[in-house]
Amino acid sequence: MMKNSERVVIAGAGPVGLVSAMCLANEGIPVLVLEMGDQLPIDLRASTFHPPTLDMLDKFGITSKLIEAGLTASTWQYRDRESGER
Repeated sequence: MMKNSERVVIAGAGPVGLVSAMCLANEGIPVLVLEMGDQLPIDLRASTFHPPTLDMLDKFGITSKLIEAGLTASTWQYRDRESGER
């Protein structure tokens, strides 16, 4: 049996923690995910999924579900924080 000291400990079972755990486990690295809450949120919290992120998640077969659940931003705007100029 593997000791907990031989695992990567991930604090938090949110999207970043769980994806990190999946990536490590996919490479054969044992992980232990610890979560303080008694349940996980089921709604998406990210405002944007960039193409490299979708590419990374595609190997787990979840990219199409994220795209279906999300909205497509057809335009982008960049603003200067201080002046508000576009």
